Amino acid sequence: MHNVSVRARRIGLLLLFLFLIAVLLTHCVIIANINHECIGYNCPICALLRSAAAFLAQIRLIACLTAVAFASVCWITRVRLSYGFQVSSASTPIGIKVRLNN
Repeated sequence: MHNVSVRARRIGLLLLFLFLIAVLLTHCVIIANINHECIGYNCPICALLRSAAAFLAQIRLIACLTAVAFASVCWITRVRLSYGFQVSSASTPIGIKVRLNN
């Protein structure tokens, strides 16, 4: 069981490293080609810049959606746990204050 968690952690770190490299290289491509000499219609460098900007926009959208989903799960879990503890504590004989005589 321990080997599975170590392997999953390594795969996660590798994916995180690849993700950061992709974002860094995309920014480098945009910075390097921002002042290129455009040839007009169907410029390959402009197409490259548009695709790099689209990639960064998708990454930003994914990051925002992940943050919203995480916050929603945390809020729902907090509400469910607080509600669950109130209901469970009141439904016990001690919570209802029932005297158990033989």
